[in-house]
Amino acid sequence: MKKLQIKCPDSHLSQEERTKEIINTEFLGWVRSKPFRELLHLFLSEGEEAPEPANKEYLFWLQSKVAENWDFRKRQREAKTSEGEAARWLLRNTEFVEVHQEEIWDASRELGLIEVAPPILHEADYILPLGGARMSNLRRPQLAYRTAKMLSPQKGIVALSALRPIADSERAGYMDVYAPEAETEFDAISKGMELAFQLHMGYSDSSKDNENSNLCSVVRKYHTGDPGVPIYVVAAPSTDPDRRANSGDCFAFFFRSFDVKSGDKLICCTSQIYCTYQQVKALPYAVRYNVEIDTIGYPAYLNVPDGGDGRKNYPEAVNCLQEIKATVDAMCEFVKEYGE
Repeated sequence: MKKLQIKCPDSHLSQEERTKEIINTEFLGWVRSKPFRELLHLFLSEGEEAPEPANKEYLFWLQSKVAENWDFRKRQREAKTSEGEAARWLLRNTEFVEVHQEEIWDASRELGLIEVAPPILHEADYILPLGGARMSNLRRPQLAYRTAKMLSPQKGIVALSALRPIADSERAGYMDVYAPEAETEFDAISKGMELAFQLHMGYSDSSKDNENSNLCSVVRKYHTGDPGVPIYVVAAPSTDPDRRANSGDCFAFFFRSFDVKSGDKLICCTSQIYCTYQQVKALPYAVRYNVEIDTIGYPAYLNVPDGGDGRKNYPEAVNCLQEIKATVDAMCEFVKEYGE
């Protein structure tokens, strides 16, 4: 069966047409799907019936419903790094989730969270590997490298990251394998890009410093000795001085820092479990800047240095539920901004 993917409408459509297609076809189509509805049914109380997913109001009902059942980052307060940051990889299955793990995996697979899929776009202007944790700052640049070989981006390969300090739980057996000296996510994905693209000729940095590290930024351009596509790593500043930069800040900084044109095509590289969520989070920028965005991922078994052993390295079922919940939240954010 073909896995569900959230598609970005053609940039030749009007903003109103694109917005309607995103909400009515992509979002509602995803939550109306058989795997989603079967998954939701697992968590309904006896005798409880879900309303028909007929319009955007259903998304807000769904948001409140999944908040009750799938917000494991809120419910499992012990899932924190030693630095006090809530961490996806520290979540653990509840007893109920453990019992229904196979059903959750089956639904998540059909919803696009487990098995990788090729890009929907057949050409690219920019390829954007996204910063993350543990092995992802190597695996996402490697995915970007393979994608660049296949699609030959015209304008740039730009890794998006933040100056987030690396947590101890990201190091041993993970980041220490490829970036042992990294102090921040920016350092780690810079090393990942250097390894994936074999960058050995140095770089130039354009930095903006601030006594508040959340407001600092860096644009690093690598010297490649090749007149072809330029390669960058950027660290975005936060739009909120009280927190580190998030994915929205990274997208916003990218559009401010690069000459992105209407109609440009962007491919984001992430981990497969985050593909649908990241695609939905990127769609407001697709609409705002009239570009087309696609998001691809690498499989979960590459979350360990040696590549692991297939099924044994599926994401935990609890992580799948958490990311589905985050995707619904992102859909509702989009509807609040563009669907009224």
